[in-house]
Amino acid sequence: MAPETEAGDKLFPFLGLLCYADALDWLLMVSGTMGSFIHGMGPSMSYYILGKSVDVIGNNIGNKEATVHELNKRQMVRMRMSYLRSVLSQDIGAFDTDLTTANIIAGATNHMNVIQDAIGEKMGHFMSNFSTFVVAIIVAFACCWEVGMLSLLVVPMLLMVGATYAKMMIDMSLERISFVSEATTVVQQTLANIKTVFSFVGENSAIKSFHKCMCNQYRLSKKEAMAKGLGLGMLQIATFCSYSLVIWVGAAVVTGGKAKAGETIAAVINVLSGAIYISNAAPDLQVFSQAKTAGKEIFKVIKRNPAISYESNGKILEKIKGDIEMREVHVAYPSREDKPILQGFSLAIQAGNIVALVGSSGCGKSSDFSGAVLIDNQNIKEVDLKSLRRNIGSVSQEPSLFSGTIMDNLRIGKMDATDEEIIEAEKTANVHSFIYKLPNQYSTEVGERGVQLSGGQKQRIAIARAILKDPPILLLDEATSALDSESEKIVQEALDRAMQGRTVILIAHRMSTIINADKIVLVENGRVAQSGTHEELLFSGQVKEEKEEAAEHGTYNTPSFTSSEQKKKLDLTEQPKQAFRKRTSTFYRIFLGTFKLLPGKLAWHTLNQTQRGSKYSIILFLIGLLTFFSNIFQHYIYGLVDERATNNLREALFSVILRNEIGWFEQPKNSVGFLTSRIVGDTSMIKTIISDRMSPIVQCISSILIATGLSTVVNWRMGLVAWTLMPFHFIAGLVQVRSAKGFATDFSTSHQKLISLTSEAVSNIRTVASFVQEDEILRKADLSLQEPMQKSRMESIKYGAVQGTALFLWHTTHAIAMSFTIMLLDKDLATFKNCVRSYQAFAMTISSITELWSLIPMVLSAIAILDPALDILDRETQIVPDVPKVHSDERLAGDVEFQDVSFSYPSRPEVIILDGFNLAIEPGERVALVGSSGSGKSTVLALLLRFYDPCEGQVLMDGKDIRDYNLRYLRKHIGLVQPEPILFNMSIRENISYGNEDVSESEIIEAAMEANIHEFISGLSNGYDTVVGDKGSQLSGGQKQRIAIARTILKRPTILLLDEATSALDSESERVVMSSLGAKEWKNKGELSSKVTSITIAHRISTVTSADVIVVMDKGQMVEMGSHASLVSASNGVYSKL
Repeated sequence: MAPETEAGDKLFPFLGLLCYADALDWLLMVSGTMGSFIHGMGPSMSYYILGKSVDVIGNNIGNKEATVHELNKRQMVRMRMSYLRSVLSQDIGAFDTDLTTANIIAGATNHMNVIQDAIGEKMGHFMSNFSTFVVAIIVAFACCWEVGMLSLLVVPMLLMVGATYAKMMIDMSLERISFVSEATTVVQQTLANIKTVFSFVGENSAIKSFHKCMCNQYRLSKKEAMAKGLGLGMLQIATFCSYSLVIWVGAAVVTGGKAKAGETIAAVINVLSGAIYISNAAPDLQVFSQAKTAGKEIFKVIKRNPAISYESNGKILEKIKGDIEMREVHVAYPSREDKPILQGFSLAIQAGNIVALVGSSGCGKSSDFSGAVLIDNQNIKEVDLKSLRRNIGSVSQEPSLFSGTIMDNLRIGKMDATDEEIIEAEKTANVHSFIYKLPNQYSTEVGERGVQLSGGQKQRIAIARAILKDPPILLLDEATSALDSESEKIVQEALDRAMQGRTVILIAHRMSTIINADKIVLVENGRVAQSGTHEELLFSGQVKEEKEEAAEHGTYNTPSFTSSEQKKKLDLTEQPKQAFRKRTSTFYRIFLGTFKLLPGKLAWHTLNQTQRGSKYSIILFLIGLLTFFSNIFQHYIYGLVDERATNNLREALFSVILRNEIGWFEQPKNSVGFLTSRIVGDTSMIKTIISDRMSPIVQCISSILIATGLSTVVNWRMGLVAWTLMPFHFIAGLVQVRSAKGFATDFSTSHQKLISLTSEAVSNIRTVASFVQEDEILRKADLSLQEPMQKSRMESIKYGAVQGTALFLWHTTHAIAMSFTIMLLDKDLATFKNCVRSYQAFAMTISSITELWSLIPMVLSAIAILDPALDILDRETQIVPDVPKVHSDERLAGDVEFQDVSFSYPSRPEVIILDGFNLAIEPGERVALVGSSGSGKSTVLALLLRFYDPCEGQVLMDGKDIRDYNLRYLRKHIGLVQPEPILFNMSIRENISYGNEDVSESEIIEAAMEANIHEFISGLSNGYDTVVGDKGSQLSGGQKQRIAIARTILKRPTILLLDEATSALDSESERVVMSSLGAKEWKNKGELSSKVTSITIAHRISTVTSADVIVVMDKGQMVEMGSHASLVSASNGVYSKL
């Protein structure tokens, strides 16, 4: 059972990370611990028996390695699944506040990686060293209890230092988690909204924000590095003080005749080697501290109780009629509780009735869905949530599709649907008209968020999905806003048929959509202002006036009811510094490695020349003092180097990713979750390689070489044996390293899939919840994790067996060395003194070799995880953003020409989108593109922004191929408003000024006024400082659209691209906004700028009637062109039939 988490600074228990262990896991843990203790007996027993073979010691290590690997994988699979399960069970309001997509990804990547490292490699490493320490102390007691008693003094001293060090690291780990989440937010938001970032030239802004996050982490790393240096330095000085004390006591024991010299030597060496092993384990305390902090964040989500729970024992709704009643409903967004959306809203809907909600943007039309309501006289708070949502179908204004095929997305409506049911639903929604034209038809991949399809195509799939669900209650929020007139007519007829016999609540701004509703409800200020049929409301003076005005302008919009209050590689300048730091750290490691060999030599001298005992004790104390300062220096330098290298790699990777073309982002392997994990998660392996692994590797290698060298100096025959046996050490090590390859890669790929799935689910959480897809997502997640687990079980056993065999060979070499030592003594080829000293020096390599070959596989695993990130650095983008260099700030004139342009999307080269397309636009000319969904209208805008390059032909601007312009210079002169408004999780002010540096407050307000959003913003308690939430979740669709329009107006572009820019607006807002967007010239800082060339895509005829030229497109070609009047007069023309 997961431990309870509490608010405040209460520490999370480390054993709480093992809360998912079952009986088998605990058996594995006990088995691994026993293996560790048996492993720990090897060095200690070799010192104890001095002359007897230890050829039975090694094989048990296989248990430890195999069980630790298996235990770690099993625990992490359960923890990751519990985390995702808890995320998917939360109420929607949680995702508007705490559980943002970025925070969830940070938990699934960085936090989980820290925990995995702690309860996997680090825990195994710590258990191994700690068990050796414990066995060494036990053997010391058995040899000489007087020396062994010193451990009762030494151990508490070491534990006290370790506990103090761990406490310091926990405090800083909390701060680091905050910085990591901040950096993840920047990356996730930028990649998720990459087209908006590119169109507003926001790359540099994103890179600066990310750099700021990295600087915060770097400043923190200085404190962490100093704390680590102080902590481990204190541990070293405590260790050398224990050396001094042990040797002094040992000398006194032998001098007093209380113990034999051989027994005392064995006891002294065991105590000293135990201190070495516990020192090796000390750095793991930092990871344990970080894991406890990460665990607190993870389990805070796992144990979070949702406001609306799936687990409640509510009534199961088997079949409902569809009666709906809302009684005095009050609703406010969680992040803006002081700004109620619904205020005493009451409404009764009879089963089978169609009710339309109308009103200005942000008046509360869409919020009804989360209010407290009665269905068939049953309060929905008392109803089982899943059964409730299975009886309700919805189509939102911004359709959400999932990566996968068209068939996969349709089946979300009904997982057990037959092929016949799916085909019938797609015919009803007019989806078949474009599916059968695709080469792969239903197997066509739609891409992340459906990027491979047009807005209209996505909308039709969303409608088909809802129809397939066949719900008694249907919610339609601007369901046909993205459709062209022909598709809308067909789909609307289908919806009219589908709505028969159902209770329907629909929201729309087009009069034609709601005219046949049984009841139209006017919502103002969160309350019902008026209600009645269409005919009844026409008698209202306000409605009648609106209708007459609409008729005068030739529009067919919903009446408006507004009120007055609505780096390619790492930094090269760092390389000389890093080289210096590496040399100094290497010197320190050799220095310390030598010191760790001295106790054996000093022990011999002390036991034979007691008068030198005090002298050597003082020497050891001074060495300990020196290592204290050298530890601070070493860990501070390494800490700064690995943080700087990690940050440099992250910034370089982020920058390089933002240089790639849009087509690269649309590849499945480059999803937002994947890339965010690469930048934030995988790059943390740099720290593993540089600080956590390379530092002790250098120490181990230097210790091995020095020990073997000293053994040779003392006794050349013994040295010859040592060097002869050395290749066997390395052969065993290489076999061990080779056996470890593949572990990291398999699980890294699996985790990347899980992160991508999690990211997509959270990004589309409303769709997931409304279609009750939580169990299906969990099934896919479990499948992605179980695949490598099946392979891992056998691999873990093989790996453990190889590990055991390797250590068996190492101990065998020492048995050979010991036997050779005895032979030298028997044949009088060496003195007893030299033999013992020589063997002691050689025996000290056991701990170093064991440590070395346990570290190298970890480094190789880290490198394997880093490889995909490094591959991204090496990729050459197909559309270079900064070549050629900008030579002038002169504005473009706005002349645009397409010459025989043919184009297919990179992901679907066999599908022709534009086929010999030609179009010439004069500066200041207003051009409208109309045609059916998928005819290539939005592609024209994408080519102008150079999201893609044409396969054939040219796109010219001011008579020059746009490929000859600096890309960022080009995009600065183009403004884009998309049909699905994209806002960032920042303040309204920052969203409006995004991509526009050095703008004044007055310019921001002026742009907001032109977009008819200033009055609404001023009415908010925080005004322009109001945070809009993840993807603008705290605002209505119309409010988001107007802020997006204000952002474009502030840019004052030469070329204005409007892709269904006003589809989410009520008629009054649309008139105000279009008067600004339709201007022939921008008023910029008191002066008139150059003429504005505009290209508009719209499905409402009223939106394009004022255009100078209307271009009718079909199948990627221009089929008609002219003014509204001329095209309408052609009775047989395509436009006249729209």
